Amino acid sequence: MSKHSNSPIARRLRLTSITLSIGMIVIGISVIVGWLFDITFLKSVSSSYIPTKPNSAIAFIISSMALLLQYSQPDEQPLSMTITGKLIGAMLTIFALLTLIEHVSGYNFAIDQIFIQETSSYQIAFAPGRPTPFTTLIFMMIGLTLIMLDLRGLNFLVQILASLIGVAGLMVITGLTYNTSLYANSQLIPYIYASIQTSICFILFSLALLFMRCTEGFMVLFISDTSGGIVARRLIPIVVIIPLIFSYFRIAGEQHGLFDIVTGIALISILITAIYIFLIILTSTMLMRMDIKRKLTDEKLRKSYSEIEDLYNNAPCGYHSIDENAVFIHINSTELQWLGYSYDEVIGKKFTDFLTPNSLDHFHKNFRRFLKRGHVENIEFELVRKDGSIIYVLLNSTAIKNHEGKFIMSRSTLYDITDRKRTEQALRESEDRFHKAMDTAPIGMAIVSLKGVFIEVNQSLCQILGYSKDELEKMKFQDISNPEDLALDLEMRNLLIRGSIPSYHFEKRYMRKNGKPIWVQMTVSLLRDSVNNQPLYFITQIEDISERKVSEEKIRELAYHDTLTNLPNRRLLLDRLHHDISMARRHHHILAVMFLDLDKFKVINDRLGHDVGDELLKAVAIRLSSILRKEDTVARLSGDEFVIVLTELTNPDDASIVANKILHTIGNHFLIHGHDFSIGVSIGISIYPRDGLTAMALIKNADSAMYASKESGRNRFRYYQDTLKNPDS
Repeated sequence: MSKHSNSPIARRLRLTSITLSIGMIVIGISVIVGWLFDITFLKSVSSSYIPTKPNSAIAFIISSMALLLQYSQPDEQPLSMTITGKLIGAMLTIFALLTLIEHVSGYNFAIDQIFIQETSSYQIAFAPGRPTPFTTLIFMMIGLTLIMLDLRGLNFLVQILASLIGVAGLMVITGLTYNTSLYANSQLIPYIYASIQTSICFILFSLALLFMRCTEGFMVLFISDTSGGIVARRLIPIVVIIPLIFSYFRIAGEQHGLFDIVTGIALISILITAIYIFLIILTSTMLMRMDIKRKLTDEKLRKSYSEIEDLYNNAPCGYHSIDENAVFIHINSTELQWLGYSYDEVIGKKFTDFLTPNSLDHFHKNFRRFLKRGHVENIEFELVRKDGSIIYVLLNSTAIKNHEGKFIMSRSTLYDITDRKRTEQALRESEDRFHKAMDTAPIGMAIVSLKGVFIEVNQSLCQILGYSKDELEKMKFQDISNPEDLALDLEMRNLLIRGSIPSYHFEKRYMRKNGKPIWVQMTVSLLRDSVNNQPLYFITQIEDISERKVSEEKIRELAYHDTLTNLPNRRLLLDRLHHDISMARRHHHILAVMFLDLDKFKVINDRLGHDVGDELLKAVAIRLSSILRKEDTVARLSGDEFVIVLTELTNPDDASIVANKILHTIGNHFLIHGHDFSIGVSIGISIYPRDGLTAMALIKNADSAMYASKESGRNRFRYYQDTLKNPDS
């Protein structure tokens, strides 16, 4: 189990898995009792539904038993139980395979009558006792999941199959619940139908298997105590329930004459649910990774706290913090030893209480400058020890301020300049600790010279860029930077050197060793010499954000493109049309908006099915794109309506040339799913600026011209201006 899993939830889900398995056994026994004593309710819930096959009931009973036999983890249960469970799965798979062979070949092996003799076939059954191909295929999937369960690397595939089994059951239940005659006119009914109890058992088996191994595969998302797990647990019920309720009311409205075409609506709700679940899994995965990364960072910070505290107190230099009144807030042991005081004797007193008279004026002058500037460097003071002796120190201090810019405290470092060797040793130790921290950092880090040469890089950066440490430390950052991003990077580095900014942070592209670009988020600061404040080198932190960029691009693609044809949608069409109108106005060009509507598309869609209709729309989109220039736009508004924008035209008649090409191209035959047919297209054309000055006006007028084209005989084009001159022609 993952250490980020929520153990109580996992235990509850596994107990639920047992309950669901027992529920399948109860349903199976109930069906058998119904057949033995001819009880309709137990066989089929209602006489309007087909009954569950007795052999299907037996299959569910043994499937549940096989699931219970493999309930525990492989290393927690006897090998005999595991083997028995898998043998049952193999037997179930073989029987299902033989049944499918019966359906395909037409032979009858009589395997449907092995356990219980069913004397007659009911309604749509192919033979007495024989399940439909749909049910048989699901039983084969159940058998395969029982065989593959806990085999090395296959549990993720098992969960995928279990999810498909549950979706299959939910699909049938939804169809029967929303409209019992949903499949009445379908020629596929003998192949895809299933009974109520069978569909319920499919769902129960799916959930039982997913809950039983909830600490593995993608199910770990739903039990993790990360933000991703919490989001998944909260959103899954919502995205399942809401589409089902919406579909129910939609179908009810259609049955009462408010809408048309009932077929497929129940399936749409299942599709929507599947899409939602996919999006939630994707989102939850990202959230979980971020949360796990944060927790790992927190663990490292807690581990480092004691080391930092030890470093703070036992550093070879004095370290203290004072407030805006110069009162000590913190002080380390080294500085206390120098002064000869205890911690309680110093905290609460002012820094000036330990200064010699010669240093008081010097302190007040620099302290005012420190509060204003936020830092002071290399200031010498004389401190009075408890025994009255003097110690000379070199102080460097920076201010810690809140988000409002108010001073909170100082971060001050003191060096005993009477013992420079000791200070140099401390610096070497500090540098060594820095390099160790750099080498183990989870993000890319580099020390870069002022000319851009990589002085030192860590292993994380090497992994990000695909170069070895030796290769990178012979290169400049300019060598691997995308030329489009390099100018801004160089400008920001110059601002750092001039002291205009303390650091900068932005996203850029690097080129990996294999030539592929990679997006990174980069933070760059500049280290200066503590004596004369001269710039020494850049410290760069680099984090790979390629996955985030891909996700952002996918989201942008979904927002601006039609999901079926991948053409620009209405939003992107309006954006481009607004831009094209602006350019046409600026350069005194004309442009044309063409509104296209496929003739008799609804007839094809209804007669040949939605799959053919969708493929036809894709084919039309491809043909339209092939005859247009790169600067032109073709978009799908909805259904079979398309809009084309032709830019930089010299004459309105140029649009007629394109329109004739469209009529010829679309008029060619389409061969889709074995159907050979041709269609026409009606086109309406509006011209900017003659027929409108805005995007909406041009689209509306082109739409009006399209309707005039349809009314005048279809499969032709009309200009909006012509419809005004001859409205009846």
